[in-house]
Amino acid sequence: GEAMDAWIEGMKDVLAPMIVLLLAWSLGDVLAKAKAADFLSKALQGSLPKWSLPALISLLAHVISYACGSSFGTMGIILPLVGPLAKNIGGGDKKFLSHCIGSVLGGALFGNICSPISDTTILTVLATKCDLQAHVNTITPFAAIGAAAALLLGSIPVGMGLYGPFTALILSTAAVYGTLMLLGAPPNGQPGWQVIAGVVKQKLEERRSRAASAPAASPPPPPPVELVEEVEAEETEVEETEEAEEVAEEEE
Repeated sequence: GEAMDAWIEGMKDVLAPMIVLLLAWSLGDVLAKAKAADFLSKALQGSLPKWSLPALISLLAHVISYACGSSFGTMGIILPLVGPLAKNIGGGDKKFLSHCIGSVLGGALFGNICSPISDTTILTVLATKCDLQAHVNTITPFAAIGAAAALLLGSIPVGMGLYGPFTALILSTAAVYGTLMLLGAPPNGQPGWQVIAGVVKQKLEERRSRAASAPAASPPPPPPVELVEEVEAEETEVEETEEAEEVAEEEE
């Protein structure tokens, strides 16, 4: 009676993820038997730069995981393609292969967190009695910030060999923290950028008010009358001397 009804209701919640997993595994087997990975590796080996493959894999995993709502389903779809492709393009480099597989695992979690059809999202909504669309709208920006930091500061520069994974982890964490401090806000507060803008505006207003209240500079005092007369007398004497010299030259 009641137990059977609860079991049926519970099966409804897990049936969709089970179907997604089943179809993903089936698609993976089909791709493996069709040797799609070998075809892609041969087609892309000469035109695709080695450093760009982890970033492209990560983007593809983001899109597929958001569309299907399953991280395991995304892994089942992409991993059969990524393994041979990374091995051929990377020339058997194990670190490059690990980087590509890590891009799959990290990118597959994106949709599992914020996809509206993800089992995690559905269970969160059921447990918290929250509106589904409201939960997706609030969780997606945080997931997008983490994905962008991992892509721009992790997959691309590490693939290019600019620095290692540990440095990428530190930079990505710092970027996410800085973005949340700058754009985020406490429940009853303002975003960080508004606080900074308010402080800067206050400092500018204080500087303007101090400049306006400062006394005006008094003009310099006029020179003494004796000094003016002495200068005029010297100028007159110089002029008379020049005129006398000119007259003497004309007479000669």
